[in-house]
Amino acid sequence: QVNVTALDPAQSYQSGRTYTLLSAQGGLVDGAAAGTAYAQALTNSAFLNVGLQRTANDLNLTIEQKSVEPTPTPTP
Repeated sequence: QVNVTALDPAQSYQSGRTYTLLSAQGGLVDGAAAGTAYAQALTNSAFLNVGLQRTANDLNLTIEQKSVEPTPTPTP
């Protein structure tokens, strides 16, 4: 499990940004196939979605902004 905390509330996150958390030249040995979800990433942010993905050699964290429709919908 990876807990993700935004330390700077003024930070702007690009949707779809990926960060490499772990890289292994010989590959990750865990029994999971590349491209599958790996473990679990959690955040308490109301504005961000986070997830873990693995490739053959890397464990990556993806951060995306949640798309939230305003409530109530503003009238033009």
